[in-house]
Amino acid sequence: LVVGLVADVRSVDNTKGGYDYPFAGWSGTTIDFAAMHQTSDGLYQSGYVVDAFFNCKTGMISWEILGLIKGGVGKTTVALGLASAALNKGINTLVIDLDPQCDATSGLAAPADLVASIAEVLQNPKLPVIRKALVSSPWSRGSKMDVLVGSPRSLLLDNPAPTVSDVWKLEEILALIEDEYELVIIDTPPSINALTRTAWVASDRVILVTEPALYSVIAADRARRAISEISAKLSPRLSLYGFVVNRLRQQSHEHEFRLNELREMFGDLLLQPYFEERAAVQQSTGAARPIHS
Repeated sequence: LVVGLVADVRSVDNTKGGYDYPFAGWSGTTIDFAAMHQTSDGLYQSGYVVDAFFNCKTGMISWEILGLIKGGVGKTTVALGLASAALNKGINTLVIDLDPQCDATSGLAAPADLVASIAEVLQNPKLPVIRKALVSSPWSRGSKMDVLVGSPRSLLLDNPAPTVSDVWKLEEILALIEDEYELVIIDTPPSINALTRTAWVASDRVILVTEPALYSVIAADRARRAISEISAKLSPRLSLYGFVVNRLRQQSHEHEFRLNELREMFGDLLLQPYFEERAAVQQSTGAARPIHS
């Protein structure tokens, strides 16, 4: 909640074009996402980010967790942890599962055999279609815990070169249902294709999720630079809130070394506390139960 409140920028932003699709009056340079995330050697960069924003008009706080190529840092686990914390605080929450692997849908014990899913919603972002893809998670108790369920079919929509209309689809969807929730958590695939981009553009604040390992540290720095470029060229409201260190092993000399690297590189942007590897988290995810139960 505090993060969401701190992330409030919509009431003070002076962008004349506004943020509502189709963004009349907006001017800027189109981003070549593929080039931005590719090194001079032809390698694709990687990292993990979490977006959070607070909508002054509706009071909705929204988080987005997404991956940039590299997997294995606990993206979905962090998403489910946020959902569990929200549930424990009685916050009405929506989880959007953009990952074709549908791990967030499974982790929330939501049925994945509905007549519609996020794939159909992205193809036809109308309220009746959204309602067919929405389901209440068995986690719900006292407050809402709804899931916009994932589907392997969404992989067919993960175009590496999406149109402008494709990129703004999730913003259109959220505009139709955001009044019903205080918090939105978006779990995205480990790619920088259409699914990740539509989630990213719909957000205001970014939190990078990393682990104290060489490639993850490199990825986090590249993601930070990517965020700055997208903010400058496409979405002025987008900015970096900080870094979450996940899967820390206190007895590992390598993790200690990489953690010091993260401190030197990012300073106050490194958020506390650091999250250690815990069997209880894995057991909770495997049992499809909230960690706070």
